[in-house]
Amino acid sequence: MKQRKEFGKSVMATALVASMGMFLMSGCSAGTAGTTAAEAETTGTKEVLRVGMECAYAPFNWTQDEATTPDGSKAVKIYDSAFYAYGYDVAVSQMIADQLGMEVEIHKVEWSSIGISLDSGDYDCIIAGMGRTAEREMSYAFTTPYYYRDNCIVVKADGAYAAKMGAYFMDKLKTIPHVKEVRGQGLLVGVEFDDSINAVDVKHECLHRHLLITAIGGHVIRMVPPLIITEEDCDKAYEIIKASVEALG
Repeated sequence: MKQRKEFGKSVMATALVASMGMFLMSGCSAGTAGTTAAEAETTGTKEVLRVGMECAYAPFNWTQDEATTPDGSKAVKIYDSAFYAYGYDVAVSQMIADQLGMEVEIHKVEWSSIGISLDSGDYDCIIAGMGRTAEREMSYAFTTPYYYRDNCIVVKADGAYAAKMGAYFMDKLKTIPHVKEVRGQGLLVGVEFDDSINAVDVKHECLHRHLLITAIGGHVIRMVPPLIITEEDCDKAYEIIKASVEALG
């Protein structure tokens, strides 16, 4: 059975990312990556950060045919494959590699052998929603978690609580600059901006502020908050989206 951090519905489909600056699991240093520092200096190429993941565990990571996603985000070519990978784990991998001045290389691996392949040196780290356990800490070095999960009580999507929180959240979103329309049902919420704001840019700005949302088309973002969301959670998400739009506007 897999033991991993489930994305769950406790973090909104807007996942609150806790730490973006380090690897989830580090097997060796950057100098031992696919291209060494000395080679990079000689050839002018970037060092390579080799990341292991399943590429079959959406929305964390998945395999696709195209080099881009429907919202225009850039997928990453899977090592030794004709396919591409994307998802939250891939986005985190890209951000870490960018901050380190490296190129990211995604290695697709079966979950049952993901640790074995790290041990054998097939890649440098695992970024795959892996849960932190005492047993695993005996063999691997974990960073600060970048996803959290909670056990929760599920209520009906069309129930009174979902309607109340959805109305509260949508009323706040309507006050953000450049918002043309806010629409949704319960906690399924979409925001359309005017032509001056690009939805993918908003998505990336929110990601830098540790909030994950989805871009739909050129000017629409979408969120699917959990059914146990609180007003405080709505307020936090609202402030991040507002700050992201203001940075672009």
